[in-house]
Amino acid sequence: AFLLCFLSPPKDRGQRTLLSRVRTAYAGDERLGWDTRFAASLNTAYQGLPYMQSEWLERVKRTSELRVLESLEREQARAPVPAALKALDSELLLAVFDEPGEAGATVELDGERPHSVRVSLIDLESDRVLLRRRSRVSPDWIPEATRIRYARGMDACALGFDIRQGLDTPVAAQ
Repeated sequence: AFLLCFLSPPKDRGQRTLLSRVRTAYAGDERLGWDTRFAASLNTAYQGLPYMQSEWLERVKRTSELRVLESLEREQARAPVPAALKALDSELLLAVFDEPGEAGATVELDGERPHSVRVSLIDLESDRVLLRRRSRVSPDWIPEATRIRYARGMDACALGFDIRQGLDTPVAAQ
């Protein structure tokens, strides 16, 4: 939800608007794909990277049994190699880190609780930090009926929206 609301901010920060955006993020529908089409997951890069390294090729070359070779072939076919290549070719790195929750705070059913979040945007080509922010989020502002299921996403979307609104220039222009 953070990525969607940061890259393609909703028209306003109203609860209904944010909830609609969070539902899109949770559903992963085609609009999410369009709005985040230039984004790639670092996790995907880590999953696909081993299949692009020389150690993998050496392992395949050393395999003499057909059964083992077929198993390796299936394993590589399941690996997200094309998506990993896309991620490794990125020009920007957007990192969002949740800090531990505040002691004694109520934890929502989805795990959300008052805590701080660190956000960094780094230009990988120039090795320059474009954005570094630490913000506190708390689901207290979310109505109870919505909070049960969407607290984490609502906080993430609101934070993405707020940070994007605070930028002087569009992300793509930086």
